Amino acid sequence: MDIAELVHIDDTIQNPKRHPCKWPECQKSFSRPSDAARHHRIHTNDRPFQCTEPFCGKRFIQRSALTVHSRTHSGERPHICEEETCQKSFSDSSSLARHRRIHTGNRPYKCHECMRSYTKKTLLVRHLRLYHESQLSTKQKQQQAHVLCDLPSPPTSQYGDSSPYYNL
Repeated sequence: MDIAELVHIDDTIQNPKRHPCKWPECQKSFSRPSDAARHHRIHTNDRPFQCTEPFCGKRFIQRSALTVHSRTHSGERPHICEEETCQKSFSDSSSLARHRRIHTGNRPYKCHECMRSYTKKTLLVRHLRLYHESQLSTKQKQQQAHVLCDLPSPPTSQYGDSSPYYNL
């Protein structure tokens, strides 16, 4: 391989061909067209993957989200905590990762008013509502309302219909 090829390869790494979102005012772009297409479904609320369980029918933007949802019906919990004294299991890897914070002490959600920290964003939001409600920004108040509201959400999530409200 000569120097010209190496320079070309390096340029490709630094400036990969991007596939921009075609939705007005959305500035996101993706390295793969399939990622751009999946992202576009967030804007259109196109949910092509439907649960086949009787009386369920929930729809999802991604097949992987349907797979995780299907585990609520089957009871499958393949993601197991490695701590010897714990061994809790979860239906999805993100729940396991969130659970691991209990063992590691990682508390990434911090209150900027009193510096308390939490393992989950929902716990921080609850703390803010209980102890610092007068200091909350308009956006934070709207997020709080979404946590408590069970009305249909705007199409903003790749997961179940109401996940933006409950997965803060």
